[in-house]
Amino acid sequence: MITFLIIITTIAVTTMMIVLKKEKKEENDDSKLTRIELVVAVLKRIGCQPEFEDDQITFTYKEQVFTIDAGNEYLFIKIWRIWGSRAHLDSNITLLKEAINITNRVTLTTIVYTTDEEENLLGIHFGISIPFTHQIPDIDNCLRAILDNSFETEEKLREEFASLIAAPSTKSENSKRVRIKGFSK
Repeated sequence: MITFLIIITTIAVTTMMIVLKKEKKEENDDSKLTRIELVVAVLKRIGCQPEFEDDQITFTYKEQVFTIDAGNEYLFIKIWRIWGSRAHLDSNITLLKEAINITNRVTLTTIVYTTDEEENLLGIHFGISIPFTHQIPDIDNCLRAILDNSFETEEKLREEFASLIAAPSTKSENSKRVRIKGFSK
């Protein structure tokens, strides 16, 4: 199911970038907005209350805090869900890191982690870069789908982590470190 959603999302984003409108429609209000103004307008239309400072927009979606870096000079925006999940550093961290690597290979959203040794926590963060212009058809639903994808990625991570805990030896034995000639000494 996740793979199917990833394929559909990838096709949708790619199509949005290459498809040119054959017939010129009446310009809506979005066409005159800067990138930051467009992001704020779309977030408001999907029910979020964005707050922004400089090029960074913060908002809550499905009870999770997201941040968008949206400079007007770029066609892309970077969406982050910082501290989307947490884990204690003393719990199966090696398996969790392996689950993150496996999940990153098969999902649209990228997972990164940080450690907070004072709090003894591993922070799990979800990020994705996407094109964002007023020319994207149905941009509201596109952004909603991308935001939802971070939750799907988190669920996939939980599944991978659970499968590694259930059978740690089979996954670990198959994942020998590969050294590429020319990049290592």
